[in-house]
Amino acid sequence: MKSLCIGLFSVLLGVVLILLVSGPERTPDRPGEDARIAPPGPAPRELPRNLPLPVDTGGKPLTVLPISHTTSELNSLETSANEDILIIEALLDQYRRHYGGNPIGDNDDIVASLRGRNSKALAYLPAEHPALDARGQLLDRWGTPYHFHALSGKHMEIRSAGPDRELWSSDDLVHNHGE
Repeated sequence: MKSLCIGLFSVLLGVVLILLVSGPERTPDRPGEDARIAPPGPAPRELPRNLPLPVDTGGKPLTVLPISHTTSELNSLETSANEDILIIEALLDQYRRHYGGNPIGDNDDIVASLRGRNSKALAYLPAEHPALDARGQLLDRWGTPYHFHALSGKHMEIRSAGPDRELWSSDDLVHNHGE
């Protein structure tokens, strides 16, 4: 019986050693290197390397609103650039409903307000959304910050520089709330 236990233990130890040495499937570290290739699957969505700084809510607990979940479609392959702007307009519309007007400032100020730097600490946009850069600016699908221009207290123009990444050129995408 003792020799049977020792034999089983030896076989089990051998299997464990083989599993440890072979390791999990991986991709090659260098071109031409022999390695087992991991099975194909969807590529992970690349997150920005420098996440935006946290928003100061003045000590109030942050309330993430349900509309923030709609931003998962922002800059995705399933939506268009025009739909991206409509998603942003929906966030601004919710903000206007709570505060009676637009957030003020440049891109980073407006986005900070949408991320929760407002008198009620309401977050319309997730703090670490992939479309945000390290400054906290909201970027279009070409990596250019959106341009926000308040037309009035309740109307906001949202402009994407478009594929050429140049503002005020012929391929800009522009949305004026209320038109």
